[in-house]
Amino acid sequence: MIHCNQLQQQQQQQQQQQQRQTHYNSLQQQQQQQQQQRQQPQQQQQQHEQQQQQQQQQQPPTNQPVNSVAAAAATAAAAAAAAAAADAAAGPVGWF
Repeated sequence: MIHCNQLQQQQQQQQQQQQRQTHYNSLQQQQQQQQQQRQQPQQQQQQHEQQQQQQQQQQPPTNQPVNSVAAAAATAAAAAAAAAAADAAAGPVGWF
């Protein structure tokens, strides 16, 4: 009988540990979701800017090589803007 009780206690302890773990995980998930929500408005703004750049490029190309260079430059600029926005979302790093 004593052995049976010990088993029950062990099971209860394991369940409590699992509950603590899931609670901790859900807290982490909530924080991640909040961070994503903060970054979303900026991402939407970037997409809008990228769409404008793409519309400008869709004019009939007179010479193909120059157009592809412009497209590469625009994507590089968009990537730089995305990186800058991600840095801004992360918060001030210490630029004065």
